[in-house]
Amino acid sequence: MEWVVLGSVWLIGVIVYFGGPAYLKEKGKNLATREDIGAITEKVESIRLQTNEELELLRTDLIDESEALVRKRDVYERLSGAMRIFIQGQFPDQETGQKRQQDFLDSYAAAWLWASDDLIRSLNTFILMNMRVPAENNPHQQKLKNAYFNVLLQMRKDAGFYDTELGLDDLVFVQF
Repeated sequence: MEWVVLGSVWLIGVIVYFGGPAYLKEKGKNLATREDIGAITEKVESIRLQTNEELELLRTDLIDESEALVRKRDVYERLSGAMRIFIQGQFPDQETGQKRQQDFLDSYAAAWLWASDDLIRSLNTFILMNMRVPAENNPHQQKLKNAYFNVLLQMRKDAGFYDTELGLDDLVFVQF
């Protein structure tokens, strides 16, 4: 019986002596691989979260820009119609004229919120030309029409139509 125990101990000793270092080495490799996978997974997850945050910011910025452009185009649409009050013969009766004056003032205030600096400067040039001489007495209607066209052109460019090829000859002033 002693020989059995001694033989077993000797066998275990030989296995540990010859197989132990190889076993521990392989075990260490597996442990290192698990740690590496954990670190890599953590880095990938961090990058994924950062990318998602950046994409969300970009999406929010694009939505904001899109909404601002829609708002700007709405303001420009109302302003371009309201500016017609300065063109001779557009609104013959006084009641309509007073409503159009208020429409213009409201549109002008909205333009100060949404329009580019260049557009506001063009608009102010147009207004100053009309303040000096009212439309019905203004002998320079063509200059007023040019100024009106320049404001409309600035609106088109500011609203995203950068390569517009329209000219003053394309704009028709209708009188009733």
